[in-house]
Amino acid sequence: MTDLPESDRVPPPPAPASAAPVLPEPSAAVSAPGPFRLLFIPLVLVATMVLIWAVLRWPTRPTVSPRDLVRDLAQPGRSHWQQAYSLAELLRDPDRAELRQDAALAADLAAALQVQLDAVQTDANRINLRIFLCRALGEFAIPAGLPVLIQAARQERSPADVAVRRAALEALAARASHADPPSLQSDDAVLEVLIAAARDRGPATSDPAPRDALRACAAFGLGVVGSQAALAELRPLLDDPIPNVRYNAAAGLARHGHSTAIPVLLEMLALDSPEAVSEEASAAGRAWKQALVWTNALRATRQLAQRNPAADCRSLMAASELLTRADLPAEVRSQARETLATLRKTSPP
Repeated sequence: MTDLPESDRVPPPPAPASAAPVLPEPSAAVSAPGPFRLLFIPLVLVATMVLIWAVLRWPTRPTVSPRDLVRDLAQPGRSHWQQAYSLAELLRDPDRAELRQDAALAADLAAALQVQLDAVQTDANRINLRIFLCRALGEFAIPAGLPVLIQAARQERSPADVAVRRAALEALAARASHADPPSLQSDDAVLEVLIAAARDRGPATSDPAPRDALRACAAFGLGVVGSQAALAELRPLLDDPIPNVRYNAAAGLARHGHSTAIPVLLEMLALDSPEAVSEEASAAGRAWKQALVWTNALRATRQLAQRNPAADCRSLMAASELLTRADLPAEVRSQARETLATLRKTSPP
């Protein structure tokens, strides 16, 4: 693949420092195509992602094979993050499911990421290449490449590496949801790196926002892994001062039927929750973020009721009913009605 001239290159999507993730359920998070599913992204960045998808994916998909893209990664050039992005898109394609079982391809990508982790450069092109290599490796449903993802989730030699760590944590969460049987539940190295990231508050003098986003990603990953040790780590995060960390902890616990998530789920379902959207600069961004908080809380509520029919969900039922009656986006009201129906079927009278 020939590098694009500087004037034709589309800049990579910036990592939103203030945007930690409240995440969809694992199946939605890891199977839906698109820029990595786990982030709260301001709407302007969504548009940037779509532009990148159109520029990079459309011309290359019919003619460029995964092997071509991997080969290009070994050649000199500054646009390798584009090849890595295209690989991640190919691996997400429902029509290319065989790629996610390709151990040789996973090994080649793991080797490319290892080279990048061993390098000392932290310019934007290098960081974005590492990010997209992590995301591509996260799509595989086989063990190949797992050790280098664990290394990427742990390694931090400069503040720029926090974005790579986040991408690696997201990839581990994706791997955990792909695994059948869920082998990562018993993988001590995966659990250790998720717990370490969830507890990582960084230096007191540094900008806390990237670290908060890292911890929120780790909370999501712990919920997907879902082992007893992972869920035990989530419980104290229900009291975390960062909303997105609390929200991901609650969603993870609810997914496994733990009623301790209910107070935070009620916080997420509140009609007026300024703290949930406080980091969004624009009115459109705040509206979008609030809708996402509601839909994630409604999904988590359904999962809680289905996994634990004995849980007292009356307060969640009342909160869901309020959402069905409010002047809210149609998707939110639809999910609220679905949640209400689920609660009425599964909850005790």
